[in-house]
This record gives sequence, C-alpha cells and structure tokens, in this order.
Amino acid sequence: MNEIIPLDTIKSRILFIRGKKGMLSAHLAELYGVETRGIESDRKKKCEKVS
Repeated sequence: MNEIIPLDTIKSRILFIRGKKGMLSAHLAELYGVETRGIESDRKKKCEKVS
C-alpha cells in the first residue's frame, strides 16, 4: 500500500481514553492494509522485547 492517507482520516481514528491518545487495532490494521491479528502479534513481540 503506497497511497497517502488523508490526515483527516487518521485524526478521526484517534481516540481519547482516560486522558491518553490511542487507536484501536482494527483501525490501525485498516490504515496499514493488514489483518488485525498481524497488528496484535507485532504488538506482543515488541512488548516481549522491551521486557
């Protein structure tokens, strides 16, 4: 996926939860053109590296 995503699309996906900014895995997967489980597995791998 090499297309530029409009800034308004990205901004509309950012949520404020308990005073923090974040995005749902489903929204990230949609923006990157991958499956949600791919986002989840990458997140878990990164957390394991840091710990």
